Amino acid sequence: MTDFPNLKSSEIEKILNGAKAELARRKKINIAFKEIKKILGKYNLKPEHIDWHQLNKMKIPVEAVTDFKPLGNVNKAAHKKTLKKDQRSLVAPKYLNPNNSKEAWSGRGRAPRWVNNICAKEKIDLKSFKQDSRFRV
Repeated sequence: MTDFPNLKSSEIEKILNGAKAELARRKKINIAFKEIKKILGKYNLKPEHIDWHQLNKMKIPVEAVTDFKPLGNVNKAAHKKTLKKDQRSLVAPKYLNPNNSKEAWSGRGRAPRWVNNICAKEKIDLKSFKQDSRFRV
């Protein structure tokens, strides 16, 4: 615990202002939490029904969180950077699953399970899979 009698007035005011800001932030979080619970109840949903990955991809305007102060020391520039929309462009699929025409892959990133299964079944590597015309769009 802080030894208040030995602190300067300016230090106490700084602690007090920080505590007030944290209380205000927690109050906003509680209000948002109550609104979320109300919306979930209105649509008869549970938290596990929410696709959190999709929610994290949502575009959040930086202006909406300018008064948000994360706990601890966080680089503000890095924090704002995470709020920007994902800059990667979408790539058209190049490969189709022959067993299920709804499954496609662009050839970038980690190979989906169906690609790995085909590679294992055919005893080929990923490079051979990409060169095989049977799987191309």
